[in-house]
Amino acid sequence: MAILMPAALYGIVVHWRTHRIAMLVWATGVLVTISPWAWATYRAYGEPFYSYTRFFQYTFSWTVHHYQTGAPTAAGFYTLANAPEIIRVKLKSLLIIVVYSTMILGLPLVLALLWQWSGRNSREPQGAREMDRLALLLALVFVLATLVNIADVTQVAQLGRYYLPLYCLILPAAVAGAVEWLRQVSTWTIRPVAFATLAALLWANPTWAYDATWLTSPFQLHWPALAAAGDWIRQHPEAVSPNARVMTWFPWEMRLLSQRTTILMPRSFDARRNLETIGDGPFGYHVTHVLWGSFEPPPHIDPEEFGPYLERVRQMTGLTEAQEIYRSPPGLLFPVRLYRIRDDPR
Repeated sequence: MAILMPAALYGIVVHWRTHRIAMLVWATGVLVTISPWAWATYRAYGEPFYSYTRFFQYTFSWTVHHYQTGAPTAAGFYTLANAPEIIRVKLKSLLIIVVYSTMILGLPLVLALLWQWSGRNSREPQGAREMDRLALLLALVFVLATLVNIADVTQVAQLGRYYLPLYCLILPAAVAGAVEWLRQVSTWTIRPVAFATLAALLWANPTWAYDATWLTSPFQLHWPALAAAGDWIRQHPEAVSPNARVMTWFPWEMRLLSQRTTILMPRSFDARRNLETIGDGPFGYHVTHVLWGSFEPPPHIDPEEFGPYLERVRQMTGLTEAQEIYRSPPGLLFPVRLYRIRDDPR
């Protein structure tokens, strides 16, 4: 929505008088695209655009959707007592956005982007200037929406994945600015230095090393057991119907592997002694299955003690042997178990 609304506003203000047909075609395409999802969401939640993050702006903890004490309110959050912390969080969030974006895009591209937005590129055609202004508007709205709707710094610190759509939209303007810079470097003595400096700065970017760690990350060791569980789920629709909702520690991966709706297992899951919170209550997830396993021991916990600890947690949670319908084959690292805790919704 942070992309859709400013794009619509920009089109209406700037192009409505001269490009009405194009705007109508665009609006029709948007409605056709979002209507099926909006209707499905309305049937499930009573409103077309529902998100569990709706309460994030009223709490300093992103785990608000795990609580059973009621939804937080603006009146209970925006108080004089909370004012210093709110100001601190908002300023820190803005600093994180600026610094992390520079790390992710690279300092040369960020500088080229700012230069491009300043309008100093005299060689740029009018249509490209329009795109630059739209990209700038989208960036401002994206940042403003983050500051308004998120009061938890840990969520903002993960903007590398949340801001990916914005980075894709502003990257062409940044590249255009960098290309124009290189054109202005006319002497062959300076040009190789400019290329080498740009390559060195991009390669030295800490985010490159961070993003490449998945190639050697322990997560790769989880994949065989997750893939086997996903295959079993797809091959046994009578046990896990297409309407099932599976709670797991790897929801995105299992969504792909199992072709079922998945839900992130709460970090506070070990504090629960029953399945009420993942049931049908106000903060329930309507979970039908729980994929237990693929947990890594935290750095401060002895791995030898982690297994018995998880077993106690499983028992306190209420997942019994009678509910187990699948278990990873022997020999796989990070094995999983699949439990059915209630009938699938039909």
